[in-house]
Amino acid sequence: MLAAKAGSAVGGAGLATLASPPSFPAPMPARDSDDFVPQFTWLHLSDHHFGHGDADHQGDSIAVHNRLRQAILDWRSEHEDWKLNAVLVTGDIAYSGKWVEYERALEWFGLIREDLKLTGSDFYFVPGNHDANVFEAPSEVADTVELLFESGKSLGDALRDSSRKARLESRFKSYVRFLKEFQAASACQENPFLWKTEIPPTGASEKYQLIGANTAWLSSAKPEKEEKGKQQLDLGGFTPLFSAEEEVIDRTLLLTHHPLNQGWFRPEKDVRHAARGARFHLNGHTHVLELQDGSPKPLRLSARACHADKEEEKSASELWHGFSFGAIGMSQGHRSLRIFPWRTSSHQRNFVVDSDNCDRGENFKSYVLEFPKQPGFPNIPKPPSNDLEEYLKAVRAEYGTVPLLGFSARQQVHLSLDKVFVHLQVDVSLEAERELELEFGGEDKLQPRLAEEIRGDLHHVLRKTRNKGKRGLVLVGKPGAGKTTLLKHLASVAADPKRGSATLGLKGGLIPIYLRCGRLKRENAKLLKQKTGLNDLVRSQLKDLDRGNHLSAINQAFDSKKPFLFLFDSLDEQTNDAFRSRLFQWISQEMEKWPGSHFIIACRLRPWLSLKGSHQNLPAGMIEDLSNREPKRLRDRFIQNWYRTVETANLEQGTEAYEDAEEEGNRRAKALCKALKEDKSWMLGRRRSLACNPLLLSLLCLVHRNNKELPKERVELYRLCLQFLLEVWTQDKEQGKPIPARTAQALLQPLAWEMHQNAPAAKELEGGKDDGMVAISRNRAKRNLEQSCQGLLEGSWTAKEFLDLASDKCGVLQSTDTDEFAFTHLSFQEYLAARHAQDRGWATKLTEHLKDEFWKETLLLAMAMPGVWRPFFSAVAEQSLKGKSLFQDESVFSLLRECIEELTYFDSEPFRKLTSKKRPSQALIKEQKAANKLLSLFQISTPDVPAEMQEAAARSPEPGTSWRDPLIEVEWLWVPSGGYWMGSTKDPNHPVFDSKGQANEKPARYITIADGFWAGRFPVTNGQFSKYLADSGAEPPGYWDNPKYHGDAKPVVGVSWTEARRFCQWLNEFGKPPNDYRFDLPTEAQWEFMARGTFPGTSPLPKFPWGTAAPTSSHAHFASNVGPAPVGNHSKGASPLGIEDLSGNVWEWCLDQWSADYSKHVDLIGEKHFGNLDALNSFRVVRGGSWIHSDPNSLRCAYRNYHDPRIQAGHIGFRVVCRRALNGEA
Repeated sequence: MLAAKAGSAVGGAGLATLASPPSFPAPMPARDSDDFVPQFTWLHLSDHHFGHGDADHQGDSIAVHNRLRQAILDWRSEHEDWKLNAVLVTGDIAYSGKWVEYERALEWFGLIREDLKLTGSDFYFVPGNHDANVFEAPSEVADTVELLFESGKSLGDALRDSSRKARLESRFKSYVRFLKEFQAASACQENPFLWKTEIPPTGASEKYQLIGANTAWLSSAKPEKEEKGKQQLDLGGFTPLFSAEEEVIDRTLLLTHHPLNQGWFRPEKDVRHAARGARFHLNGHTHVLELQDGSPKPLRLSARACHADKEEEKSASELWHGFSFGAIGMSQGHRSLRIFPWRTSSHQRNFVVDSDNCDRGENFKSYVLEFPKQPGFPNIPKPPSNDLEEYLKAVRAEYGTVPLLGFSARQQVHLSLDKVFVHLQVDVSLEAERELELEFGGEDKLQPRLAEEIRGDLHHVLRKTRNKGKRGLVLVGKPGAGKTTLLKHLASVAADPKRGSATLGLKGGLIPIYLRCGRLKRENAKLLKQKTGLNDLVRSQLKDLDRGNHLSAINQAFDSKKPFLFLFDSLDEQTNDAFRSRLFQWISQEMEKWPGSHFIIACRLRPWLSLKGSHQNLPAGMIEDLSNREPKRLRDRFIQNWYRTVETANLEQGTEAYEDAEEEGNRRAKALCKALKEDKSWMLGRRRSLACNPLLLSLLCLVHRNNKELPKERVELYRLCLQFLLEVWTQDKEQGKPIPARTAQALLQPLAWEMHQNAPAAKELEGGKDDGMVAISRNRAKRNLEQSCQGLLEGSWTAKEFLDLASDKCGVLQSTDTDEFAFTHLSFQEYLAARHAQDRGWATKLTEHLKDEFWKETLLLAMAMPGVWRPFFSAVAEQSLKGKSLFQDESVFSLLRECIEELTYFDSEPFRKLTSKKRPSQALIKEQKAANKLLSLFQISTPDVPAEMQEAAARSPEPGTSWRDPLIEVEWLWVPSGGYWMGSTKDPNHPVFDSKGQANEKPARYITIADGFWAGRFPVTNGQFSKYLADSGAEPPGYWDNPKYHGDAKPVVGVSWTEARRFCQWLNEFGKPPNDYRFDLPTEAQWEFMARGTFPGTSPLPKFPWGTAAPTSSHAHFASNVGPAPVGNHSKGASPLGIEDLSGNVWEWCLDQWSADYSKHVDLIGEKHFGNLDALNSFRVVRGGSWIHSDPNSLRCAYRNYHDPRIQAGHIGFRVVCRRALNGEA
């Protein structure tokens, strides 16, 4: 540390300790000895620039800081009875970010700390551009800065990339060291670059909130004029730190180095809008004192530089050094702010009160702080109410709260959506970006990684897609995934003047309009043909918001060409495929007519997939399930929010009853989280959807709260949920006439069946017969109840009363219009329809809907109900015998497979009549083969597998001999020893001539596979991998929570090379391979041998596993946007040995380390891998192409690619082989 003796001359690097401070002219006498009572007082310092300036001009840093210290003591002595709550330093402590400069800062701030009798935790710092060591930073840091400047990407892009974030943070390592050694409050924060803390005020109960943000991440060595305006802040970074509550905003101070309103950042309007979450904004950088209180910005307090530069082009006032004190307190019954500005004198000799910026005759500038209930800002009167404000207020009231199901009328409350909302993760793959980065047209275009997918919370996704020029997004998810909740969240936030659409990652000032696609009736269908169709559609649905003159507000907004946020909910409620496609095309066309607006559509997964080929203009975002992985732990957060809000509902915050209830809620939430965590089966198979789907999880919480037990299956969950909802409703004394819950369900079952039966899945909406919504008219519902349930309502309610009360009080049924009813969620309707089929013995009727996608969930639920599956499958077999091609139909085959997966027990007895039919016709033979293929997937052998495999290997079985093991149900096929040509060449006379061959496939070489081995017929599936997860306790792989990749029969993805080998090791331990055999990934040579090396006598060797024919959708799953396909659906693409899915579907990991060609492989036999297995930083080979690729060349047997062994990608899986152990292997 550097120091000088007390009273010694100041020079060089020394700092005087000022035991006897030199005397200076007294400051202007303080005239604030009135009734002002301070509650929160601070010292604001900025732009010290330690390490810059010398004694030859007014920039002498040592002299200036000694005088600054004296001035601080002078002001403090005048206000010694005031408590100083905080010292706020807004950046540029150092001049070039070097440690030697921070050593000087440590000494000076240490003296200030002692003078003011404070501790380091009373000091709050944010960094400035001079705190970044830009000159000694590695070149790759400069490259990162340049990239972000030139590409227009946001700061968040860099900070979400761990490597780039580490590079940028490296430039502030001296700054962070300074914070730690000084023990500043900022150093105690989890993130010293973005933090929030609370400070108790003096004599007041409310705490003040400080938020600090680093705005100097991208500082470079360029002149400031070249940097200005190029940095795009990531608003999602610090916007969530702000509270939406006005009383908290009024006590929030935002600290940054740069001002937010002078063109430093883009888009400036959105940045300034985001800063409205703070009442006060303190910054530095400009070296000029500015006190701006204009709306809609917060009150901005810009500090002078404690040590300014000597620059000839600056005015005298800009050269003044300065600082200020600030205080918020009460005066004459009003809360007010006082700023005490100080600057150096005109001769730079000492610090004086900056009287030019004070009230006349005072040494401070005062502001009366009116804290209105509605959003407002200091000295800005609340504007008069208008129609648009009333509309936005109604939007917040309508969509900003959510009802809690399962509570009686006396208990029912509507809770703030913000209290229970969790940011679900959304995964987007832009079609244009995929084409650009994943098409391997040649060796120079080969990419080692998956094309960048946009993945994160909805705000992040909206921001990123907007940055890519997209003005729309389709939110796709399974039933109950949270689509409607997300849209209502967007509507309520966009309508909130304290947040607005800019906080969503969108353009600021968008007016939200929520539209329900299912409410587009036949009489509205003509709107799709009109030029003003969207305007008229909006007007027709505004009656839902009946609190104000909303039509006038929207008409005015239409006329003035204001931008909107159009939210189209439940596109899937239009069950007619043709009309749904037409409606979507119409929305796409409307986007062109509204250039400043944003369009967001919500739709179920399967109806969306039926629109394939019609949605190129809109990216689709898959809503992921509630993941419980670190760091977000969304599932636990959801449960905690649910329990806390339920237990504290209707209690006053701050009371003992509220605290007790909150503690009880936390206890119950922890119990449920623990139960889900300890029982791994809740993250496997279909049970996973119960714990990861927002709607189902909320119902799970409801059942857990009241039954103290967790259901095992969806059918049981729906049963318990409906039972409880109906019991609470029917037993509510306020309803008057009691009715048993089982009676209520018996009334709802035929209603659900009729609604499901009459959903217009195969009718044209424009024909005028149906309105396209899964709803039923009041008269029809009343007639259904009277005809189907005669006697059940006697002595209780009439049919009309039942419908009205069920829709208003129960939570199972809802009134969608004045004359229509629908179930709260389609899952209730599907369950009740399935239960009705069970009760009526209508299992055979369910077979009428095998090809109707709308009935799929109902069929699957019915399979889990006693007495349904056997007559159902018998009826299917009977229809096949009569000539219907059911098992050969790919969609029916897939559905029947899922139906069997729902069963806890299954045998082939219902199929026996079909499969044993003698003298079948040619058509029936095909049907029998398809049925047998389905049965083979579920017939598990029980003999000792290792012994059987050992015996088979010893007797050299015929190629393609198969065996199925009982551990993970892998079907193994025998691959015999042999030799083949590996790779490709451009020599037309060579056996592996290929005009499309790549340089990395050369030189072609003859490979010998000395020992035969067993190979999995298919890649490892989700169902097989789930057994590993359950047994080993390993964390689920990437994309495990994404519905796009769900399905037990789909290949598992998101598994790194490292994790794939752990799976193989687990198999070796628990699968007990034959003696001298090991389960492992195939070598690259083994993989290509499986694909092409068994075509005897063929020259040239075929390009693809199936031969020479060009790839089609029958051979392989590729050029798709729907994710991986279930294995076994492309048998036409099998190799001669019967090994399937070698081309397309997913890339498959190989053992080998990547090499640019085969020049180093010449003497390598097929059983040995290339490279070092322990080199985890080296790329590993992947083979086979994937679903995401449209170039058929990637499906060739010789095609090679590579990826980082740690990557978890949605298009990479793996296949296992069982081969002879190599020397040295255990």
